[in-house]
Amino acid sequence: NLSHDFSVSQVAGDQPVEVSFDVDTLFIPASGGMQHLALTANTAWELEASNWITLLTGSGQGDATIDMAISANASTEGRIGYLSAKHLGVVLATVVVVQEGKVYELEVNPTEFEARAEGGDYTITISSNQSWSLNVGASWLHCEPMSGFGNKTVTVTVDPSMSMHSRIGLIKVIGESGQDVTVTVEQHP
Repeated sequence: NLSHDFSVSQVAGDQPVEVSFDVDTLFIPASGGMQHLALTANTAWELEASNWITLLTGSGQGDATIDMAISANASTEGRIGYLSAKHLGVVLATVVVVQEGKVYELEVNPTEFEARAEGGDYTITISSNQSWSLNVGASWLHCEPMSGFGNKTVTVTVDPSMSMHSRIGLIKVIGESGQDVTVTVEQHP
């Protein structure tokens, strides 16, 4: 006569652990900024992210809105990172974060002007999101400032012309990215 003792236990309503985000991929501009994601979960969770993503909430229980600050990307190269939700150390959901690279801008206005024979002060406006410097190609043109960052107004001082002939001088604005814009200054007698 053989006898075996065994028991079976089942928890009513037991369901698999589920954690998910409302998106699979986030596309972020180079400037970064605040982002919000919906997380759906029926359990406790912890978050982990790439080092350029700052999580304002690191863990929780159940459904939540995840707030994060994305750092600006100073490189012209795009980058790919992640945000993962884990339960008991196991990754259950991941969002791929794709951030575009910085786009350098450099505009100069005007790009040409005529100076009076007696010379004088003129201005050019530089609109930029990068460092820049000036290369002045004529001894009769003087600029202040000769370098800067971002948006600036540059004063161009033109010496009086003692010649009977017209002359042309060039001012090249060169951005850190290698972009350049040339300003043509023409002075008539």
